[in-house]
Amino acid sequence: KGAKGGCDFPLAPDDPLALRAAVQSALGAPPRRVPAEVLARWTWERLAAQTLEVYQQILRRRHTKRARIEQNKKDAALAAATNQLRQDGWGLLRSNPREAVRAAELLLQRNDQDAAGQGLMGAAQLTLNEFAQAETWLRRAVDTDPSPPPMYFLYLAIAQRMQSRRDEAFRTIGRAKDLAP
Repeated sequence: KGAKGGCDFPLAPDDPLALRAAVQSALGAPPRRVPAEVLARWTWERLAAQTLEVYQQILRRRHTKRARIEQNKKDAALAAATNQLRQDGWGLLRSNPREAVRAAELLLQRNDQDAAGQGLMGAAQLTLNEFAQAETWLRRAVDTDPSPPPMYFLYLAIAQRMQSRRDEAFRTIGRAKDLAP
């Protein structure tokens, strides 16, 4: 710009006199002519609309990101609560099998395909001498879990044996042996 009344760069930001001189020079300079096609194309209304659109995009991204973060927090909290419920349920199995049933019910309300919840329900029913129900739940757990723990088969074999199905119980124990490390 220099000769047309602007300032020559670089301008030292720590030199107030040079900044003042540059501002005064710019204020005293004749206005620059802007081509008519530029003025027609870049109106204040258009600039305001584009600015608004950019702000809305930023807010949508922030909202989406915030919502995703909140959902991740909820998912993590639910997973932690579910794991705690599983642990508590198995801990209650001997001391209070009815509470273990309640814990299993809560797990299954959250996800009816939860093999751990099905296994807990079967084990709790077995503890309560509800052998047919125990067998039903333990079969579900074994069928749902791609690699069920051997204890599910052992509980299932006990439920079968208690229903006088000895041969079936032996076959079930054989399946448990096949899965044991």
